[in-house]
Amino acid sequence: MNQLASIADREGDIHEWFQLAEDQNGQRRASYIVRAKANRSLEIGGEDTTLLWDYMTKQKPIGKYSVGIPKRNGEPEREAKVSVSIAEVRLQGKGKSKRPLSLYAVFAKELSPPEGEKGIEWMLLTDLAVEDFKQARIIIEWYRSRWDIETYFRVVKGGCQIESNRFRTEQRMLNCIAIYMIIGWRLHSMTTRALPDTSCKNVYSEKE
Repeated sequence: MNQLASIADREGDIHEWFQLAEDQNGQRRASYIVRAKANRSLEIGGEDTTLLWDYMTKQKPIGKYSVGIPKRNGEPEREAKVSVSIAEVRLQGKGKSKRPLSLYAVFAKELSPPEGEKGIEWMLLTDLAVEDFKQARIIIEWYRSRWDIETYFRVVKGGCQIESNRFRTEQRMLNCIAIYMIIGWRLHSMTTRALPDTSCKNVYSEKE
C-alpha cells in the first residue's frame, strides 16, 4: 500500500467525514483509517439491515497474530494475540445529508485477555481495499502507529509549548511551527524505546 492516509481514533467516526473524503479527488484525496465508535446500520442486500458489530462478529477470522501493547494508564507493556476478520460493508444512509457509503471493516479482537481486563477490540473502518490477511495487518499496524503520532504531538505541545506562542502574522507562526516540528521529532526519537540508554551526545551536535 503506497497511499497517504489519515488515521483517527473513535472521535473520527463521523459519517459526513467519510463522505467528504470520498468526494475529494486528485492531490486533495487522502484515504482514512478510523476506529469505529458507533454501531452503525449496514445495508446487506435489498432492504435487509444489520448492525456493524453483529455482522463482523459473524465473519470467519482470516488469521491471528500478536501485537505489542505499550505501557499505558498504569498497565504494563504486553503482547496481545488477536484474531482478524475483514469484510466489505455498506453503511446505511440517513436523510438527505448522509448517503450510503461502501468501505472496508477490519475487526481485531484479543483472544485471551489478562484476567479482569476487557482486552483489545478494534473495529477499523477504511476506504483502502482490504482483501486478505496481509492487507488487514497493514491496516492494523498503521492504526497502531497513531500512538507514536500522539506522543509526538504531546512533545510538540507540552515540551515545546508551541501553543503558548503569540505571533501577529500567519507566516511567523508557520515558521515557528516548522522549527518546533523538527525539534519535537528529534526529542521524540530520543524518548522512544529504541534509544533508552543512548547519550544525547550521540544524537546531538556540540552546538545543539
